[in-house]
Amino acid sequence: MAGNRDKALSVLGTACLVLCVVCGISLFRRRAELRSAAETYDKIRSGSVLAEAEGAVAPAVDEERLRGINPDYVFWLEIPGTEISYPVVQAENNSDYLRVSFTGKPFIGGCIFVDAACPADLSGRNTVIYGHRMPDGTMFTGLEGYLKEDFAREHGELRIHIGRERRIFRLFAVLREDAQEDYARTTFADGGAFRCWLDDQRSRALTDTRLEITEDTHAVTLVTCAGDGSERLAVIWIPEE
Repeated sequence: MAGNRDKALSVLGTACLVLCVVCGISLFRRRAELRSAAETYDKIRSGSVLAEAEGAVAPAVDEERLRGINPDYVFWLEIPGTEISYPVVQAENNSDYLRVSFTGKPFIGGCIFVDAACPADLSGRNTVIYGHRMPDGTMFTGLEGYLKEDFAREHGELRIHIGRERRIFRLFAVLREDAQEDYARTTFADGGAFRCWLDDQRSRALTDTRLEITEDTHAVTLVTCAGDGSERLAVIWIPEE
């Protein structure tokens, strides 16, 4: 009886050791992948982001270089004072860039991308942009800061470099919603319907900056995961007047 017990414990111990080794290797590979991706984006950033743009005088990013790396590039997005500064792409669907980086290599963090239903030139009523929440703080993880009022107040500017322009957007509202809510809605019957939608988002917002809106207002909504992944964090911005 004792021999069988000792044998069982030995087998169990070996199994646990193998499991620990496998988990350790998996964790090492995950960390290596995250580090490699972060370094790649740093290189893209350092080689593509140029001097500050003043109006439409000069480009702030080297769009020709970026499209040479990835023809799906549409614009550059950054939030001053945060780590969020990335090239943004758009595909024919919302799945291509979930696990593929800007350089086209497999990457769990994917790429920052515009909803396939939105015009890439930001002319839509609500331009929805998705990004993963990563354990190393990259991609759209920094949006979690907007759950704190002080952070939201201090980081109320979004910049999008598109063509030869730098467009400025101001923080409108921050929402933490169920994944099925309509924060990512992209089509509206008219300006009145869109304004009603904005008012509805504001009524449920954790942070509301009380910016004025009209039927001509349009928005940019940044979306990432929240909580255990079943919720979404949506940060809505409207153009600076």
